[in-house]
Amino acid sequence: MLLGGRWTFNGIEYKEQGQVFDYNFVSGITDDEKTFVSVETDIDTVDRNMFMDFNLYVCIFTSKNLVRITDWTSPSVKQIKEMGYFTDVYANRIDVLCDITDRVLNGADTFPGIGDIMPAPKGHVTIYCPDSKYYGKCLKYKISNYNNGGRCGN
Repeated sequence: MLLGGRWTFNGIEYKEQGQVFDYNFVSGITDDEKTFVSVETDIDTVDRNMFMDFNLYVCIFTSKNLVRITDWTSPSVKQIKEMGYFTDVYANRIDVLCDITDRVLNGADTFPGIGDIMPAPKGHVTIYCPDSKYYGKCLKYKISNYNNGGRCGN
């Protein structure tokens, strides 16, 4: 859904533009109230001219008007539970998306070429507000043991 495309849920077809970007701002880009994901990296360690340790930042943020999830939002609390994720009156859209992201990335070894992905020991989850119209959180992961024999992409 965040990458864009078409999908069917309970017989209803949905189409989305996609909201995953390699930059962490939306002001001036769109006036639409939507949810966004930005991905960024930085390098911690260089050894013998080779990048060894990276930080991966996944920032998930939404318009403040879309934070709450109810029985009337899209997706609804019921739909999120049917997909196998936790939500309740205490979880919001950002919490759910952070849970989904962490399930994909935490301890993953399925991304060829980038090594082991683990939550950062300090500051794994921080509040992220790119401007006064948005609220979100940023997840930080450590990537180590770079695998220079792997291939990225198709």
